Amino acid sequence: MRELIAGYEIIGAIGHGGMATVYRARDLERQRDVALKLLRSEYLTDLGFRARFEREGAVITTLEHKAIVPVYEVGQYEEQLYIVMAYMPHGSLAERLRQAPPPVQSATGILARIGAALDYAHSQGVIHRDLKPSNILFDAEDQAYLADFGIARQSQANEPGGVAISGTPAYMSPEQARHDAMITGASDVYALGVTAYQMVTGRLPFTAQTPVAILMQHIHESPPAPRDVNPELSPGVEPVLLKALSKDPDRRHGTATAFVTALQKAMQGDPGRGERSMASVITPEAAVAALIASIGPAATVGGPQPEPAQSVAPEESKGGVVGLPVRVREQIESRWEELQSRLTARPALAFALVTLLAVICALLAVLALRGPALITALRPESPAEAEELAGLASSATSPASIYLPFAPLQRGLVTPTATPAPTPTTPADNVRMLYGDGVVTLINISDGHVSLSELALRRVTSDGSISPSFGAGQWRRVAGAAISALPAGDCLQLLSTDSAANGGPKKPAECDTLRGWLATRETDPLFQGLQEGDLFQVLLNDELLQTCAVADGNCHFTVPQP
Repeated sequence: MRELIAGYEIIGAIGHGGMATVYRARDLERQRDVALKLLRSEYLTDLGFRARFEREGAVITTLEHKAIVPVYEVGQYEEQLYIVMAYMPHGSLAERLRQAPPPVQSATGILARIGAALDYAHSQGVIHRDLKPSNILFDAEDQAYLADFGIARQSQANEPGGVAISGTPAYMSPEQARHDAMITGASDVYALGVTAYQMVTGRLPFTAQTPVAILMQHIHESPPAPRDVNPELSPGVEPVLLKALSKDPDRRHGTATAFVTALQKAMQGDPGRGERSMASVITPEAAVAALIASIGPAATVGGPQPEPAQSVAPEESKGGVVGLPVRVREQIESRWEELQSRLTARPALAFALVTLLAVICALLAVLALRGPALITALRPESPAEAEELAGLASSATSPASIYLPFAPLQRGLVTPTATPAPTPTTPADNVRMLYGDGVVTLINISDGHVSLSELALRRVTSDGSISPSFGAGQWRRVAGAAISALPAGDCLQLLSTDSAANGGPKKPAECDTLRGWLATRETDPLFQGLQEGDLFQVLLNDELLQTCAVADGNCHFTVPQP
């Protein structure tokens, strides 16, 4: 029996996203194949996901460009929201990259079309915010198109700092990872730079075991020098890519087209660019130039930087070395350019300096890892010396304080950690709550889905003070539909911002999947000054459902299901 929706006959699924499924369908009236995007059934009653889907439809209907997937219709059939788009039969760039990097001419052509589409969207006030190879599709003529504006935003109406991080960690700009209040078109330029880096080297600039770790790399670490990964790249390609991947949005190329144009010019130095793929086998050739570029001004800006003091004027805190006066900064950058040109002209000296730097970095790494042990081995003779060395050991091992609001995690990407021993439950219990070390975890211990959409949590101190309640309305920002449909065995977490900064969430052993976690300043009152005599109160529709002693570390309760 064929399935029909609003005059479109479903042929089969061709893609699945976080909130929607895309089907190949037949337009019976016009007798053509189309891509039919449907909001998934479990989200049809979720107002947040419906609003996001409707927003996508509203955004893409305003965009008409030769390299943006054409939209034919946006509508609602009974309770089902749908978007009808042109069918792209030749798949995505992600599928191609899994097979082999494309030839240089083909790759730069793809980037040029997508760059033009991004610049057009930016000119209309739209920031894509989720550019990645799986959102670059190909039509029957093998022309590239930009797709999926599901989390796009109007540049003048970005979300304030308290709302959820959106995007794909591997391609997310530092400002998205930090959850800055304003996201501009420079964020899309960064994502295009990541995509180009992947195309020319055959790997992503940042990889890690968890999404949170990848976000931290985007914020604080410099990417591997492209010519370290693929020495066959033309020398001019590396600075172009590193500029696009600058941590500071103001230091990237002004437009996506400017980035692609600079990349194309740099590629002209490669004599075999028409036949050879952009990613090649690594050889030791030209390692000196790659290492020099990797420690250049772009890398300096990309490293961990302290937030500028409020007393520093805005114009003094932009550009190269954050926080220095403009004149001093310009002198430093001028000296660096002069040094770089001299080293390029004298490769032997450059190699010696780079080798010396590598040895120094290795020694610093050893000291960072073994410093406390070495300090302890000094065995100070006096109490004063012991106190001084203890302070050194403490500062050597203290992690930097990082504010990361929150980010969703996927199955299998979180390292399990020890949890308090389970306490006996009654057959009616369907939720277990664990708490400690700045983390509250809710686990569905029933055999079916549990809705948490009416829950809220607050803390009562031993002297009777009550914290503001933290409800599912705030939690929904990261957990989404999991609030109203948490599967059996899965869990959600609340964290203090300090806990998120010092290692992020850990998945309890009882969790099949950590559906999401949230750490904002709104959660901090639940944890600040927490003492064993305090209580957590679980509310259901503003009525007290359960009281849990902080000293116990865990409790159970029953959430009535609709």
